[in-house]
Amino acid sequence: LISVTSPAAGEVQIHEMVTKDNVMRMRQLKDGIAIAAGQTVKLEPGNLHLMFQKVTTPFKQGATVPVTLTFEKAGKVDLVLQVLSAQGK
Repeated sequence: LISVTSPAAGEVQIHEMVTKDNVMRMRQLKDGIAIAAGQTVKLEPGNLHLMFQKVTTPFKQGATVPVTLTFEKAGKVDLVLQVLSAQGK
């Protein structure tokens, strides 16, 4: 997965959370996420996740957000994601 775009945001970044020295840190994965053929990667709060920047309208729990995932080999995949709480519920 090399990039993500959405008409609901000016920019969508791929991020990960890591704990180092008992401190959680978030960092952008500018090269994306490597996903082996036939494998699944779960995006969730506190781990790998998408960070929506320059959001046009604030997201509301229960609403949906259209996104386009761009994969290096598989090309583009359009999805509609459900907005969950910050805890992923």
